[in-house]
Amino acid sequence: MREFRQQHCKYPTPSDDRGVSWSEGDEITLKIVITVFETPQLQTLFDRYCDFRKCSLYRSESHCELPYSAGWKIIEEKYNRDNWVEEDGYYKLAPNFHTTFETASKPLCFLWQIGWVGGGMMTLPMLAQGDDETRSRAMQNLKMIFEKTQAPSGFFVGLDDGKTFYSDGVDVQYSHNLHMVRKSGDLLYFGIKQLDLLKKQGEEVPQTWSAAIKNLADAFVHLWEQSGQFGQWVDVETGELLIGGSASGAIVPGALVLAADFFNDDSYLQVAKASARKYYNDFVRHGITTGGLGEILSAPDSEAAFALVESYVALLEKTG
Repeated sequence: MREFRQQHCKYPTPSDDRGVSWSEGDEITLKIVITVFETPQLQTLFDRYCDFRKCSLYRSESHCELPYSAGWKIIEEKYNRDNWVEEDGYYKLAPNFHTTFETASKPLCFLWQIGWVGGGMMTLPMLAQGDDETRSRAMQNLKMIFEKTQAPSGFFVGLDDGKTFYSDGVDVQYSHNLHMVRKSGDLLYFGIKQLDLLKKQGEEVPQTWSAAIKNLADAFVHLWEQSGQFGQWVDVETGELLIGGSASGAIVPGALVLAADFFNDDSYLQVAKASARKYYNDFVRHGITTGGLGEILSAPDSEAAFALVESYVALLEKTG
């Protein structure tokens, strides 16, 4: 068990972990399958794991009780009831979301962020499946993003307390405008999907929105050309790489594949290919990814891994 745990990215606090309380005579039975096989390469291990992972030691039957359409209506009603901020025209992260960091001046309570969760991502299903009110609010949310949150570098600011934008620094407010590249990567990917969807729905997409997304794609290309990686944190104002060496930007190759199609510019595809191969050599071949989550620094994670899957699928669909 952990002796200490981290709370809100801050200082270690005593852990409340507790072990099982055993009494004399208690028993537990574990059913185990042991399989032995040769693994000439790492992929063989993953292949064999998939073969065996559902072996029937324990009885399990799936049953569906709620249609997707009914689940969608619950989510749509919840967001419109609890998450919509009418005054400023955006969907906040959660009704009573409080991620508070103490700074020298005051505690900051972040209600919104561009990517990772919320921000420019949640509006894609709203535009695809929402009713008139939901679609109208989704458009207001995008309007706020494209008109208020893009920095001079082309990247989009990360966090907001409802009125003022802040850096993505952990625990304290950094003076050098730390921005986690995964957040802008998510916006590039989901932003292009939304602009493309709007066009297919016959909506007129503001030219300024398309220009903002293109500026973001160009910011990633510039970062790649200058640093040979997308890093983990950049200066949101200048685009300069501040802290590198992670897979935080794992969604960016896939986003650049979409950009190549949307803007009919193969230069984005070339950067997508090169960066995807670097992620493969630096992370996939070693069986580990890091940096996908904002609050765990460069600890091993799963989110950069599934972002890489999305990027590789996009490349496969584009290039074969």
